Parts: sequence; C-alpha cells; structure tokens
Amino acid sequence: MESKNLEEMNIKIHPSAIVEEGATIEKDVYIGPFCYVEKSVTLKKGVFIHSNAQILGKTTLHENVKVFQFATVGGFSNDLKYLPEEATTTEIGKNTVIKEYANIHAGTPGPTERTGSGTVVGENCVIMQYAHIGHDCKVGNRVLLSVRATLAGEVYVDDFAIISGLAAIHQFVSIGESVITGGCAKITQDAAPYTIIDGNPASLKGINIIGLKRRGFSDDDIRILKNLYRDLFYSKKKTWKEKLEECKEKYKDNEKSKKVFDFINENRRGLAGHHNHKG
Repeated sequence: MESKNLEEMNIKIHPSAIVEEGATIEKDVYIGPFCYVEKSVTLKKGVFIHSNAQILGKTTLHENVKVFQFATVGGFSNDLKYLPEEATTTEIGKNTVIKEYANIHAGTPGPTERTGSGTVVGENCVIMQYAHIGHDCKVGNRVLLSVRATLAGEVYVDDFAIISGLAAIHQFVSIGESVITGGCAKITQDAAPYTIIDGNPASLKGINIIGLKRRGFSDDDIRILKNLYRDLFYSKKKTWKEKLEECKEKYKDNEKSKKVFDFINENRRGLAGHHNHKG
C-alpha cells in the first residue's frame, strides 16, 4: 500500500513491522514495532496491534480489536491431523482485547460436532495474559478468559462466561451462559448455564448470583434458577430422568429455565455435578 493511501486512511505501520502484500487493512489501523501480519489477514477499522504481536493465516480482526505485546492470533493448531496449509479461519469480534502472550489457534477443516469449522471469539471479550484458545473453539460475547486460562480444541463458551486463572477446559466441553469457573479448575464435563464450577475434577458449586445480579437478572429469576438447580442436582429421591421431566414441567414458564433445559438436551460430555447424583 502506498504511503499516500496510508496517510489518507490514517493507517500507521511502524517501519520495523512486516506486513505481507495482500493483507487487507482498513482505516485508523495501527501496527506497532516488530509486528508480523500475514497476507491473508484482514484488519478492520480501528484495530490496534502493539509491538511484537503476530497475526497469521486467514484471520479477521473486526473493528477496534486490540492485540497486545507478543500475542499470536491465527497460528496453526496443535491438531496433528492437518498440515499448516489446511488451516481454516480465525475471527475476532469487535472491541475484543487480547492481552500479552495470549495465543489463539486457527480452525481446522470440516465442521465439528458443536462448534462448526473455524475459530471464533465474539465481541467485547477480554483474553488475558498467556490464555490459550485452541482450534475450532467458539467463544461468545463478553467472555473473560483470565490469566493462563486454557481452552482445548472445539470448546464452546457461551456469552458472559468467566474462565478464571489457570482453569483448564477439556476438548469438546461446553460452558454455558454466565458460568464462572474457579481458578485452577479441571473441567472435563459441560457446565450448565448460570452456575459456579470449581474443583479437580470440577463440579457444581451453586448459582452465579453475583454475576446474574450484575447482568440485571430479577430476584424472581434468580430464585427460580436456585430452586431449579436444587431440585435437579441435589434431590436424591428420584432418578435423573424423573427429576428432569418434573423440572421441565414445573419451570416451563420461565425463559431462563428454558435456556438450562436446552443446554442439558445438547450436552456432549455429561454435566459437571451430575455424576455425584443418582440417575
């Protein structure tokens, strides 16, 4: 791109940065010292890339994404079935922040069971230092991955979830909406929406009341969700199937409860907390 065009579009590329010919760069983009941007990358308006970051492969950073020092986005995955040239796409939603040394892997060929093909991180997320997002993960909007949080390949994380520091999530696991995990948690089963998950292996610890209040959930909704999870996970008088059918009928008029039942119907790895109960 000619220097005149760069000036007109308010694009600032440090002289030490390497931007391969073919990269698509929109207005108001900044690329700092010693960065590397490959030819298939698209940088939307307002993207800001700090020094020494690498944006690789078929990656799109949407409006106002910020990538900090030494982070890598779109790198070839750890899935040994594929060659680097077979990597698919990486999409980072607008206003997401990717902090120092975080790494996000590109997708792999072919649709996966829950997450589809390609790696996607939603809008307004914060991916903190040294966090890892594996191939073909789908991360929703306003998700926070704390320091050294780890998502293996094909993990699904719904909106407003918080993955605490050093938590490790097994391949294929799904994390429901507004879940918060404990630090250092080992998560090998799906985490149902609105809950707290902690331990090694992780299990259900209750409802994420503080998170739900911050989102504006009503007292009635929070009370109903507490009762739902109490009836479903902590009652030992009936089988799991009996409890689930009873709860579906009892809480059928509550929209938040429907989200829970939909998640349970789609779960792939079993539910964290369910293994400790009769069913």
